[in-house]
Amino acid sequence: MYECLNLKKLGYKEIILVGQKTNSYSSNLNGKKIKFADLLDKIAQINIPRISFLGNHPLDFTIDILDVMNKHYNILPYTHLPMQSGDDHILKLMSKKYDLKNI
Repeated sequence: MYECLNLKKLGYKEIILVGQKTNSYSSNLNGKKIKFADLLDKIAQINIPRISFLGNHPLDFTIDILDVMNKHYNILPYTHLPMQSGDDHILKLMSKKYDLKNI
């Protein structure tokens, strides 16, 4: 989040959060657990005009994230959920721990 504050001071207009499993983010800050939805909410409050995130994992895409997206005008109203395959057989071959019913 501190990096985002510095980027705002430098005049940046857009932040894209990118990772292998971006929405799986979790951290402990001063003994308090911070989930991705919490982080996204705090970044949105910095008032950078455009915020988006890529590289989400279907199992970690929660209603909390959607609530934060709906709450802030500056979080772009789309998401990137990579669907590795739409076929349970292929998901099994890829050693995924979920199937189409559990996404």
